[in-house]
Amino acid sequence: MYDALGITVNFEFGKIAMKKRVYITWFHHHVIKEWFRYREYGMHLLSFDYHTDFCEAFVGKFAGPSKYSRELHNSYLRKHIPCNDVESAIRDLRNDEHIDFAIRSRMVDKAFIFSRNTNTFHDARVLSIPSVRKQVVRAGIFSCCEVDHPLAAPQPYNDITEARMARLIASDEVLHKVIKTFGEYGFNQDNYILDFDCDFIRDREAMMHGKFQTLKELIRGAKAITIAREPGCVCECSGETLSYEEIETWLVGLIQDCVDGVEIERET
Repeated sequence: MYDALGITVNFEFGKIAMKKRVYITWFHHHVIKEWFRYREYGMHLLSFDYHTDFCEAFVGKFAGPSKYSRELHNSYLRKHIPCNDVESAIRDLRNDEHIDFAIRSRMVDKAFIFSRNTNTFHDARVLSIPSVRKQVVRAGIFSCCEVDHPLAAPQPYNDITEARMARLIASDEVLHKVIKTFGEYGFNQDNYILDFDCDFIRDREAMMHGKFQTLKELIRGAKAITIAREPGCVCECSGETLSYEEIETWLVGLIQDCVDGVEIERET
């Protein structure tokens, strides 16, 4: 049976054993099918990604020859927010618009993203951290880039530094500092969805060093886990050295290794 959040619950010998849900999709914006289960529960999102998927929802409708229209944009927002038909919303979203949409439609309350790419959005929705700005009330998305991590010093960020960060990107040395920084900006480590885009891993060694205690703790603490395969992005971001299958297999193995009772659903 299911509890209020849609989490599988097994009753055995008078105890409640909750299976952690893992939802795996082909494209990143499809993960909102899982996030939709947790709407209205004030969940935070913790996402690891190569890219910064912070575009405003539905602006992709105006790409190419289409000219931007505020009236038409607002019509898409009214059509899908509040979200009553998640499949319909996905058809109108691009794979870099789902975080903004999830916040607007209250699937998640705030989003904390650690990425390789630097945030280039200069509006009140997104705050790059660490930040000298003290007022963060209006921000719903908090962006932390690897170039700002202490291990990325000294500047400038060059090929040698980036290669080292790529090898360590999922390690305790990197993630412990990231989570500590997020905590300073309000990340709720008791109520979050863990989201992983496979293109976050771009060096095979990042899956082999064994320093994954912080990541395992994040896996254990998450209410749910979503994984986006994004095959094309994995190939491009790794310089054609990795496949999404390798990364997915590693992630699922890590989850199963540190969590008793996992329910895995894969998008076909």
